[in-house]
Parts: sequence; C-alpha cells; structure tokens
Amino acid sequence: MSDFFRALSPAIQSFAGSSSATTASDRRLSGAFHLLASAVNVNEVLATLPDTYRDVLTGPLQGVRATANRLCSARKSLASLEAHKASGTIPPSIPKTSLDLQLTAEFKSSADGLTVTKAVSDLSSEFRQKLFEQTILAKSTEISVLESKITPRKLLTELSPIISSNYASLKDRMKRAVFEDVQITNDRGQPSGETELRFVRWEESPELEPQYRDLLSNCVQYAFRIIQLVEAMFAKQEGKRKEKRELKAAADVEMTDLTQPGPSLQSTIDKAVAAQYVYRLFRPAKH
Repeated sequence: MSDFFRALSPAIQSFAGSSSATTASDRRLSGAFHLLASAVNVNEVLATLPDTYRDVLTGPLQGVRATANRLCSARKSLASLEAHKASGTIPPSIPKTSLDLQLTAEFKSSADGLTVTKAVSDLSSEFRQKLFEQTILAKSTEISVLESKITPRKLLTELSPIISSNYASLKDRMKRAVFEDVQITNDRGQPSGETELRFVRWEESPELEPQYRDLLSNCVQYAFRIIQLVEAMFAKQEGKRKEKRELKAAADVEMTDLTQPGPSLQSTIDKAVAAQYVYRLFRPAKH
C-alpha cells in the first residue's frame, strides 16, 4: 500500500480541523484539494472521491484520461510534422506517389519524353507536398476537437448530471431513522411521568447535502488533475527520448573522432611528411 493511501483518512481529519479554514465547507475542501494535489496517478485521484460517488464517477473520469492520452499523442504527432515542415522535409508516413509512365525506352530518353516525365514527377511532388499540408491540418483539427471535450464547461456539463442523479438516489437510500423521547400515558390517558424512546420519522442524512454541493462545485478539479498527470507522463517520456537521442548523437561524434583523423591531426602528419621530404631533398651529400 502506498503512503498516499495510508494517509488518506488521517489527512481528511487533520485538514478538517485546520485553523486556516473558516467554515466547515472550507475545511472539507482544504483537505480534499491537498489530497488531490498529492495524487500521483489516476487510481489515487479516484481514491480521493467520496465513497458514495466513486463508482458512478470512475467511468467518466477514466474517459477523461483516455481523451487526454489521445490529445497528448496527437500533439506529439503534430510537433513531429511541424519539425519536418520547418526543416523542409516530408515524413516517411506521407506515401510517395511517383507515377511510373509506360513509355518506350526510345521516347523516354528523347527531349519530349524527358519533358513529359519531368512534368509528371513535378506533379507527383506537388501532390505529396499538398498531402503533407493536409495531414498537418487534419492533425490540428483533431487536436481542437479533443481539446473541446475537456474544457471546464464541457466537463461540468458531463459530470454534474451524474452527481445530481446519484445524490437523488442516495437521499432515498440513506435516510436515517429519528427517535425521540415520548411521554408515556397511563390507563386513564394521563402522563405517567415516564418517557420512552420511539421512532418518529425518517430524515435525510445531514452529511449528504454538503458533500453533494462540494462535489458538484469541484468535480472539474478531479478531471483536471487526471489531465495534468497524463501530460506529465508524456513530458517525462519525451524527456527520456530526447536524452537518448542526445546520448546517441554524442556517441556518434566520439566514434567519428576515433575512426577518422581530425583536421589538426592530418595537418600535423602532412607537415611532418613535407619536412622530411625537404630534408632528404636538400641534405648535404656525403663525401
């Protein structure tokens, strides 16, 4: 069991008594936000939900995670496409569409044949470039659509009806029995001076409404914490990939230095050879 889960219940109690919070709602929210910020994965985020709402909110919040995953993947793909565009290259994922014209060898090698084949090749290159641009546009549009699914308003619109529906069900299922002391009468219908604890009515549990209001006001924060965790995971993975690329590039440079003499070394060798040649050419003859 993680430290987060061991600390879950005590943390709620300790923050409920925090002097910095001025109302009961403030104290509850202070503890909830602290736990939410401490969650390091989706399961821990779900663990901060009230028990009575966890089952109905787990599915929708897992859906938020799936959308965030797709969004981060799409952003990564777009960044790669834009890097190719900036460097003037086309990614291998864009298929080559060069048309193989069925021409005789004699005509193909003629001036007219070369003109025709060049025109077709230019059209193929132009089509591939336009296909590349449309791919970037498509990926940008996908990102916009995914982002629209996790805006605060959209999340509140999806989560609040689930919370309200569950609250209505809880009010029916979690009523508590109220007992009061009732005067006991004697056979003549007069008060006997004694009381008896008797059931008088059913009432809604007083904890339900404050919990419902707090969750309804802050349900979007659970979704945002999940999105934040997904983005952090992708950033960490990208950091590792970048580090590997840099290490590989450094290793390639070192290998090149080891296998090929550098300019300074080559220059030294050339100078030594030239000096030896001059010495042998002009050295005094032996008598």
